[in-house]
Amino acid sequence: MAITSKRIKNIDTLTLKGHLETRFPSGKKEVKFPGGCFAVFHNDGSEERQWPNGTKLWRDSKGNQMMQMPNGDRETSTPTCKRRELPDGTLITTFSDGRKETRFPNGKVKVVDSCGEVLLDTRIAESTSCSK
Repeated sequence: MAITSKRIKNIDTLTLKGHLETRFPSGKKEVKFPGGCFAVFHNDGSEERQWPNGTKLWRDSKGNQMMQMPNGDRETSTPTCKRRELPDGTLITTFSDGRKETRFPNGKVKVVDSCGEVLLDTRIAESTSCSK
């Protein structure tokens, strides 16, 4: 196992197990992995990650995170729920108790409990045209 280390203008660089780790005086750390993944760890505990397929992840020090996928999906996670926004406008929220709420672009709302039982399913009324 080869380990190399450099110090350039108070920036430490360490190569270990195929990844390159760079530490800055501010406490920030950047890690580049052989497969093209890239991660940045900030001094406040937050982090950013990026994968070769274009997926990006941001996480704060409190455990909240947001992930952007290449297909346009966006997922936000907090300690109490996870919400996924689809490109067509559909919002899917999963709560910590297992309930799942889906809001569709046409206004329909469906809520399912953790056992799969439907609690709410709004149907969009069909419009009736009155022509004389």
